[in-house]
Amino acid sequence: MTSKQNSGSRQDISYDTQYTIMKVQLPYSTQTGQSFKYVLTNLNISANSELYAIRKNTFKNLLNLQTLYCNFNPKLTFIHPYSFNNDWSLKEFYINNNAITSLPHELGDWDSLEVLDIQSNPWTCDCSIQWLIDYVAKRQRTDPELNYNLHCSQPVKFSNVHLLSNPLLSHISGECVKGALVISQLSTQFYKLYPLLFIMTLLLITLVVYLICMSYKYARNHVPYVCNYTVQYNKLNT
Repeated sequence: MTSKQNSGSRQDISYDTQYTIMKVQLPYSTQTGQSFKYVLTNLNISANSELYAIRKNTFKNLLNLQTLYCNFNPKLTFIHPYSFNNDWSLKEFYINNNAITSLPHELGDWDSLEVLDIQSNPWTCDCSIQWLIDYVAKRQRTDPELNYNLHCSQPVKFSNVHLLSNPLLSHISGECVKGALVISQLSTQFYKLYPLLFIMTLLLITLVVYLICMSYKYARNHVPYVCNYTVQYNKLNT
């Protein structure tokens, strides 16, 4: 079992039993007296058997974090798009051997990473990871180890297919372009119909207002007669 390091610029919370990491606690360095907010550069949250999610702002205050080990967490399926601050300082990011099916592009500046390990995750190969496929394809020229053991788990027809295989690339490109075209066409149709919808809405509002006014006018003109008739009828009965 890994020992827990909690001094200097390193913090190790691997082999823990957390279900979700909401926010990394920031103690003070016994060496410098400074908050880990400034001195923590290396964080290990690996091999947590029950860890299934990393929530929003988890690493937001780690302003100088350069190396993050977040691997071998068998139940980790979700990393919030805004787990880090807007300008992360990461240089090495290890998120291999988890249960992650997709990665949010908004997580950080991926081009600033010197080392990235994302292998052995059960990727869902759809439009949500098109950016990741493009990134791996571009980066493999200088970092060929990045594309090791990158396989789809879903959809079933692409199970165990490599992320950079030609059939998958053709499928992803075609589906994503088709989806973008459908959205574009729907938007175009909506803008064409917008004037008509606007006029119909105004007519509907006008009709509702007219009916309310007529109802009020009818009630004002007829209710007193109904009341008078009721009073006279009651007097006759008594």
